[in-house]
Amino acid sequence: MSSQQNLPIPSGEGGFFIRRGSDTSITVTGEVRQNSFIQHLRAGYNLVAEPTPVSRTPNNRGLTLQAGFTGGTKASNSDQFTTWKGDLTPGEEGFTIYYLLNFNNFQYWTRSGESSLPNEGDVPHFDFRRARFILPTANGYPQYRIPAGWGE
Repeated sequence: MSSQQNLPIPSGEGGFFIRRGSDTSITVTGEVRQNSFIQHLRAGYNLVAEPTPVSRTPNNRGLTLQAGFTGGTKASNSDQFTTWKGDLTPGEEGFTIYYLLNFNNFQYWTRSGESSLPNEGDVPHFDFRRARFILPTANGYPQYRIPAGWGE
């Protein structure tokens, strides 16, 4: 295995880091984007990060039916994103799956396995300090556009 210490992480891509020792800090440098961002979502899992230092909800990230994303009656026939449980509760492992519900008047992001179908569309699940998996149901979204976050 070769060292990847000088490999840049492109804007909009995420990563997982496992620290085997005491706490440390990571310095991130760059310029803040002033315009919208095209994030190529391929078929299959995409590990993504926010392209700007702004936490977002699924709705203000543009993950909507109106933008062409696929909703359905259950997670297996809908676009999905996942969060790492340890981000909310340190030490907890596993993922929480959210899917785009589209059934009658229910047209929003909800948590898989939750019978009450809570509306998660305006919850800031996309923290700019965390990575998320997005799983499109189809062939992906090559021209998915994320708004700048503070107006263009």
